[in-house]
Amino acid sequence: MRRKLAGLKWTPQWTSRMGCLHGCSEYLGLKNSLAWVFGITGHAFIINMHEVGVCPSGPTAWRADEHYKLSVGLGLSQKNIAWADSRQEDFEDKLKEAWMSTRLSIDEGDPVYAWEIVVPEYYVINGYDDTGYLFSGPIPQDDNRWKDRGFPWNRYGKTDIGLIEVNRVSKCDSPIDIKAVCAGLRFALQHSNTRDYLWDRYHSGIAGFDTWIETLRNDEAMIHGMTYNTAVWWECRCHAVDFLMEVAERITNLPANTINKAIKAYSDVRDALKQLKDMFPFEISEDTIEDASLIKSGVECLERARDAERVGLRSLEELTAIMEKMI
Repeated sequence: MRRKLAGLKWTPQWTSRMGCLHGCSEYLGLKNSLAWVFGITGHAFIINMHEVGVCPSGPTAWRADEHYKLSVGLGLSQKNIAWADSRQEDFEDKLKEAWMSTRLSIDEGDPVYAWEIVVPEYYVINGYDDTGYLFSGPIPQDDNRWKDRGFPWNRYGKTDIGLIEVNRVSKCDSPIDIKAVCAGLRFALQHSNTRDYLWDRYHSGIAGFDTWIETLRNDEAMIHGMTYNTAVWWECRCHAVDFLMEVAERITNLPANTINKAIKAYSDVRDALKQLKDMFPFEISEDTIEDASLIKSGVECLERARDAERVGLRSLEELTAIMEKMI
């Protein structure tokens, strides 16, 4: 028994959840650019930072319920079909439910994506065999175990983190562009300015940048967390700029000065984080960063990014207020 949805694959991105959503969008025949996926869901404009060590959990450890709903603006409906913690007494039953629900989704032609098949990232599930899940997503270069066979369904979630999360993606009707853009920006602003979507000891928006800066300045930043967070948040701001440019093309009656102010601000954030990314290329190491000169330069980059982010958030507030009056 083997069933696979031909052509369904993950779009490689540091922000693996967004790579999965874009891959599902492509498979379902929708013409959403990567930037549009990042922007409509608000992800292009957020940051999430743990207080300890620039922890690599930041990009994925926040309450994403509202974020999932926003994919309707892309013409995509997301439905969680499995969620469980390995500490639950009924965890084995939840694994079976996840396996059965995933196979049903694949049989009905809907793509699925899930948390932590191999490493703590998101993966597109594009099929199944007698063993388990066929998938597409981030795999260490030296790991060839799952090249020709499925990941055993009864081993899913049995990791140090111990969570399973499986989401089904289907086509749906989408609102007009201006409504979808407004919804995404409202979410991004709420994520940045409140704690509504945050777990304890995580910080977003300007507070997220401040947390990042102080951790690095105090010689407490782990190499892995620093390099991974830098790559993710740089990628998001790259898509923020491209999204805003696409908004200007698709909603042509927006005031040029307002949209250009936002584009300029997020271009500045992007460029500062690119400089930081060049200083701290991705590396998996639990050691802390100790090079004083590198720390000093890194803090300067982050301060420039934070200051530009502050301007960017104010620009998004102005832009959202204008669009809401236009709807």
